[in-house]
Amino acid sequence: MAPSEDSTDCSIVDTVVGMGYDDEYRGWYDVNGCGVCNQYCRWVGWFGIGGDPFEQIAYESRYWACQTGTEVYNTDFRGQPWTALKCPTPAPSIVDP
Repeated sequence: MAPSEDSTDCSIVDTVVGMGYDDEYRGWYDVNGCGVCNQYCRWVGWFGIGGDPFEQIAYESRYWACQTGTEVYNTDFRGQPWTALKCPTPAPSIVDP
């Protein structure tokens, strides 16, 4: 997902709300191209995970959502191919306040 002027939110997530389903895809991403991994993304909804977000970001009653500093379940990227890579750790300012 490429950032756009009207959807770029580079604010930091203070507390993750809803960790999502425990799978290899949930975690920290730089969704908006801010240069830091400060958005937490995960599968939410009913009945488990939906697989690799590079392949699909919605599946039956579940969807891929990212928490930004201002939105808990941001899905502004729906309808676009997922391109953000998972980061090994969150932004340093999240780990070391």
